[in-house]
Amino acid sequence: MNSKAIYLILKRASRGETPEQIGVEETMEEVAIYAELVKWKYLN
Repeated sequence: MNSKAIYLILKRASRGETPEQIGVEETMEEVAIYAELVKWKYLN
């Protein structure tokens, strides 16, 4: 996982994509990071 991947997750999440939508195209590790960000209220 690199900083570009995290940036892309944040970019997609900021457009309102859900973890499930992102998960279709991303790895489970990336979906887990997205879920943690939401959990800690960094997103939404």
